[in-house]
Amino acid sequence: MKNFIGHPQTDGQSVYEHATIGGKDGIDLMHCKAHIQRYFEKALADDKVLAEYFLKEVQKLYTVERICREENYTPEQILDIRQHEAVPILSYLKQWMLDKYANIKNQTPFSRAINYALPRLDKLSVYTV
Repeated sequence: MKNFIGHPQTDGQSVYEHATIGGKDGIDLMHCKAHIQRYFEKALADDKVLAEYFLKEVQKLYTVERICREENYTPEQILDIRQHEAVPILSYLKQWMLDKYANIKNQTPFSRAINYALPRLDKLSVYTV
């Protein structure tokens, strides 16, 4: 990693924020959709309707990426579609989680999913810039 510059994708554990890699110029940590999703999958038994809704919305992000691959978009085109398609989805999900968090019981699988996702959403969004 000595000469690495880029966006390493991590699972969002705080240890990465404090590691040398996190403070190096040219390195911007990026969190992973799959790790965030996992918490909502665990929350299905707790609040099926809301957890399924979140997971359905996240699938839209994967659809954007699938289209980019299938259409063989250039890096510039991928950035453009991410800016126009993924950024609004991510913004919506952030607000949706904030709204839901105000009305849920603490220490449920669904509240833990939101507690995990919200502080990591900005670093998850790194791939869109």
